[in-house]
Parts: sequence; structure tokens; C-alpha cells
Amino acid sequence: MKISNIRPKHVPEDQKASYMEDVNRYLKQISNFTDRQCPGCKSSNSEKFAKHLEFQFVRCLTCFSVYMSPGPTQEMVNDLYRDSSNYAYWSEHTYPNTRDSRRLTLHKNRAEFVINSMEKYGNKQEKLKVLEIGAGTGDSLAVLRELISQEIETWALEPNESMQEALKANNIKIWNGRSCNSFDLVLGFEVIEHFLNPTDFFEIGLKALKGGGNLILTTPNAQSIEVQLLRDKSTTLDIEHISVLTPTAINLLAISNGFNVNEITTPGSFDLELLAVEYGEILDSLDSTFGNLQTALAQSGFSSHMRSVLTLNT
Repeated sequence: MKISNIRPKHVPEDQKASYMEDVNRYLKQISNFTDRQCPGCKSSNSEKFAKHLEFQFVRCLTCFSVYMSPGPTQEMVNDLYRDSSNYAYWSEHTYPNTRDSRRLTLHKNRAEFVINSMEKYGNKQEKLKVLEIGAGTGDSLAVLRELISQEIETWALEPNESMQEALKANNIKIWNGRSCNSFDLVLGFEVIEHFLNPTDFFEIGLKALKGGGNLILTTPNAQSIEVQLLRDKSTTLDIEHISVLTPTAINLLAISNGFNVNEITTPGSFDLELLAVEYGEILDSLDSTFGNLQTALAQSGFSSHMRSVLTLNT
């Protein structure tokens, strides 16, 4: 899978105007932004790390998460995701243009990861009730429903109104938060980094899951070579990714919120592609030295993509 399978080259240029509308919304409120503790370990010990436009990102000196600080209030975050111009553009233009390729690559990859994880760590019941936090269009759930051997009931928690029609088209039910401790599996693909307080993400899992249920999430890795080398130029840091965590931070958050950690891996495959513009010749040299630099990054915990499989304590 290549980046172009899920991000056609013409889309980011077209989408800049919509993204800048969201940026300008935050810029008008930036005087009301507040200093933040680390969203991973709650430490206040940090250093300036990078800037995205006018927004400062710092690095925690305890768990090495990278996060926006000063940052928006929870009310600002909620307002942004309720009617984001960037998300509306994505729903109307990017999604229709990439839906088929994303289903065959990204969403299939996610579904296979979930299936493999459930075989290793999940309960063996014949029927699964599954909730996805920040489900977007619901395609990951739809593909999972097609590939999994068990009978499956699919639900979504999605705050952005522009995604609702796509969820209905994919026959995904909307969770209102009232059915507690009824899910066997909760998913969160590329969503926890959007949370002002990632503990809120785990609290949703606690509320939704049965004892012994699984929480499976993917998120960017703050200790990745892409973030660490590119900094201001990193595509990981933006006004949406305000809490970029590390494996250490995920482990701390999981344990403190009542989850057992089954595995945390960084099996990314895009790092060299992301770094090629800035470090092409250097990477070619390193690749010949290591044999396969991308594999070395993934195995050592420095790839940009992070996966976690957790189980709620009974």
C-alpha cells in the first residue's frame, strides 16, 4: 500500500482552503488557548518542539509525547468537529474519490488486523457487538463485517454530522451512549490523537465494553523518525492531531484506566516515503547499510504508525 492509495496527490492542494478555514477558526480564539499538561502521563515537564503555523507543539520530557500547548479548550474542540470545513470537504470530495481504493487497502488492512487480534486475544463467542469511536464513514466496520467469520453487530460514535449519511449507507447503527458495558469490542482508528484528553477515549471504552472485552486502537507515534526529524514539516502535527502519543504513553494510559496491554507495535510502511523529499540520498545510504531500513524502523518502535490491543480487566 502506498500513500497515494489513500491520499491522491491532487486532493491535499484542493483541500488546503477548507483546512485553512478551520485554522482561522482556531486563530481567532488562540488568545484563549491554555497551557496543557502532557496528555499521556500528565507531566508538566516539557520543551518546545515544533510549530505548525502559529500553533506551538511541545515534547514531554517524561513519556516523549508531542502535543499542542497552549491548546484549545474542550468546547473549542467540540465545536470544530461538529461542523469542520475540512471534514465537510473530505466527505464531499476526498471520500468519493478514494473510497474504493481505501476499502481495498486501508480498511481491509484494519479489518484483517482486528480479526487477527481477536483470534489471539478476543473472546470466542459466535456473535460480536462492535463499537467504533470516531467511525467517520463507517467503511472500516463495513469491511470488517464482510471479512469476519462471526456474526457481527456494528455501531458507531461519530460527532461530525457530515459523516451521518455515509454511516447510514453502510448500515452502521449510531451509539447514543446509553447502552453501557454491552460491547465485546471497541475500535479507535486514528482518533485518540484528536482528543484534548486521551483519558476520555479510554473512559468511553470503559463505559461501552463488557469485562474482558477488547479495545483496539491505532494512532500516530510521536517517537517516530518522521516526527523527530521533520518537526515543523511533519505531516503528523496539525490542528487536529493535538495529542500525539508514544508507546510508553499508551501503556501508561491503558494500565491507569483498567486495561491489560496485550501488544503495542509500530508496523508502519510509509516512513521512508514521508522522509524522501528531505532526506532522499541519506535514506538510500542507510537503507543499504541496514538492509531494509523500513523494517528496522518498524521493529525498533520508530515507525510512524502505532497499533495497540488491550483487554478490559474483569
